[in-house]
Amino acid sequence: MMRKLISIILLIVLITYWRWVFNWYIISYGDWSFFFLDAQKEFLNFPFGWINSGLGDVGVAVLPMYPANVLWGILAFVTNFSLSERLLYFFPAIFFGSFGSFFLIRKILKSNIGSFIGFFVFSYNTYFLIGDTGHLTLMAAFALAPWALLLFMKTLEEKKLEKAVLTGLVFFIVSFYEIRAFYILAWVCFFYFLWYTFIIDQISWKTVFRNGLSAFFPIALVVLLNLYWIIGLMKLGAITDNVIFDRGLFGNSFMNIEEALTLFHPFWTGGASAIFRVQSIPLHFFLIPIFAFVGLWLNRKSKNVLFFGCISLFGILLSKQVGAPFEELYLWLYTHFPGFNAFRESSKFYFLIALGYSVLIGSFVSWIWNHWTEKGATTYAKYALTAIIAVLFLWNTKPILTGEFGTLFVPRHVPQDYLIVKDFILEQPEEFRTLWVPTSSRWSIYLNSKSKANLIDLVQSVWQSLSRTNNASLPTENRITSILKSPFANSLLDISSMRYVIIPLQDTENDDDFFKDYGDRQFFIDELDQLSYLQRIDIGTKDVIVYENENARPHIYSTKEKETIYGDIPFSKVEYQSVNPTQYSVSLKNISAPVYVNFSESYHPDWKLRAGDFQWFDVLTKKDYFLPDTDHSQNDAKLNSFLIDPAYIRQHLSKDQYRENPDGSIDVDLTLYFKPQSYFYFGLIISGTTLVGCLGYLGYAGIRSYRRRKNGSV
Repeated sequence: MMRKLISIILLIVLITYWRWVFNWYIISYGDWSFFFLDAQKEFLNFPFGWINSGLGDVGVAVLPMYPANVLWGILAFVTNFSLSERLLYFFPAIFFGSFGSFFLIRKILKSNIGSFIGFFVFSYNTYFLIGDTGHLTLMAAFALAPWALLLFMKTLEEKKLEKAVLTGLVFFIVSFYEIRAFYILAWVCFFYFLWYTFIIDQISWKTVFRNGLSAFFPIALVVLLNLYWIIGLMKLGAITDNVIFDRGLFGNSFMNIEEALTLFHPFWTGGASAIFRVQSIPLHFFLIPIFAFVGLWLNRKSKNVLFFGCISLFGILLSKQVGAPFEELYLWLYTHFPGFNAFRESSKFYFLIALGYSVLIGSFVSWIWNHWTEKGATTYAKYALTAIIAVLFLWNTKPILTGEFGTLFVPRHVPQDYLIVKDFILEQPEEFRTLWVPTSSRWSIYLNSKSKANLIDLVQSVWQSLSRTNNASLPTENRITSILKSPFANSLLDISSMRYVIIPLQDTENDDDFFKDYGDRQFFIDELDQLSYLQRIDIGTKDVIVYENENARPHIYSTKEKETIYGDIPFSKVEYQSVNPTQYSVSLKNISAPVYVNFSESYHPDWKLRAGDFQWFDVLTKKDYFLPDTDHSQNDAKLNSFLIDPAYIRQHLSKDQYRENPDGSIDVDLTLYFKPQSYFYFGLIISGTTLVGCLGYLGYAGIRSYRRRKNGSV
């Protein structure tokens, strides 16, 4: 019976997501980006604490995803983007959750039919289906969560080290897909540990200790495996103090108790996506909480079912956000509870409702199949109720099957113009930036040496104090472009290494039309055509408009005065080599007077200069390893300037850190380095060693188990 149900589940998933499984076109929409192979290959690297997207910033958002990106980088050498995105995100999101929910519920209920119906509840609720339109990292993490919880439950029961290690590894995979999903899962597991220890298991100091050890070990492994980013961000003070955690609450008007109770996503239409437009709840969705809480009542003697009833109620309480009742609860947690401010809106907690309801509704179906055994009306009612529940969730898949859902369920293609832009950018050996106005296309190319910046992002962040973006009296287009018409605009772009300024397509065919939000495309073209410091050039594109800023300065250069956007400071090129986004080798020749080394990345006090030989590990152990911080400053363009004084070097540095020339000048080799990167390297060593140890132990345990079975069968 179970094998037949597994085959049916597989068939249902294949039919539902046939557009993902049997077609190999590019899929991209909304926040789900596209990467050219050149960019994907750069993912195969070390975890860097600094990313040079825009004008550069600390990589808070991308660092936890490093293992997934490494896998993406590996795949880039053997396959294309379409297959990579399916293997890493799309297939895990649909297959892992379907089978994981079935096996988890089966363990709890010991019922095949209840587990089968629970699969429908978990996989085809409106929250997960809306998530499949763009939040694939989150959906893949939530899909793995039932497997992680199942392993955690077995670890508490069996108390075997190999189970604990395997649980920790699955936890780790959840965490690098989406750290917020792991945050929620970790609390579920913590509550289950308490529930199992004090409600299910026999209470004694021995069981409390053993259960605590079994529960703590997988979490400890997750921490060790994530030290590759935790140590570095802690050193930066960016674990809780960053742009992600500093955001205010969003979407208070979208969430309420009715939507949470009915497991109804507020943007669900049953057809085409309607993001940020709240929909009314169809009446049949109110059957969902009825079935769930009837299942809870009928199975109230089951301690595990009661636990998932509590999880459901907890999810409802959080998912309603600031709606009644307990209107202040979510805001209090968001303000005071550690880590909770990563959830600026509450939809992620729908996972708890989906998880709890899948068990409760499965338990309801299991109960009626166990108790309605007499032939006649009860048999027909049993089949009818089971079919109604299945169809209640299966009907949600209609817009995916028909294609009316759009989003990630329609084919995309890279317009020819963007292929031309890509080739044009990559064929140039210099390091520079492209500035996209008003923002970049999903098809825009960028590498570490050819980074891109979006004008709308810059005027709302780094350049905000220089622009008139907040002037509400101006139309949106004027607020965006006003900085380009300022007296210092030419110098600002030069100093920021903006070599090319690009106006993308109004690409409605690929849902890549952002001009509807930022203004008329022709307005931006007309505005940039009037700027004397930009020269419109023909690179062979039909519609994409490209301008060249001929005076754009190198990524690293020197001046005799401190750089400023309010004057034309002469500059000199210097020899430099980019090692990676956090390290550059710079060579200064014949320095006889103080000079400024200018570096066109956003100012950060942890960018340092080292004279002479450089070893990343020495950063952790040696004091005064870098040149003085007093010589590092922020220039008018919000970028880095370093004063290099040959007199200071002669007086304070050893002879092996510079070279004296016959004319009295000096040559000095410098390393420009993002200091916290050494902590990321150190953390990577710990995490990598832990991972190798875990895999090695599981291999050893597997061989040992195989030999025992083999010897036992002789």
